[in-house]
Amino acid sequence: IPGAIESISSLLERTRDSYQAAYNIWTLNNLGLLILKRLAQHHDNSSEKIGKIK
Repeated sequence: IPGAIESISSLLERTRDSYQAAYNIWTLNNLGLLILKRLAQHHDNSSEKIGKIK
């Protein structure tokens, strides 16, 4: 789902200042993937709808 992945990834700023920043990036990436997974599980959400969300 390219549009949704771009939307979520645009919220994630990659910084490598500290261990905490790296952990925060991992946490946000994981949450983004969980959001996509839950959206994809609902049959009302087609990939076309999800891809248009920005």
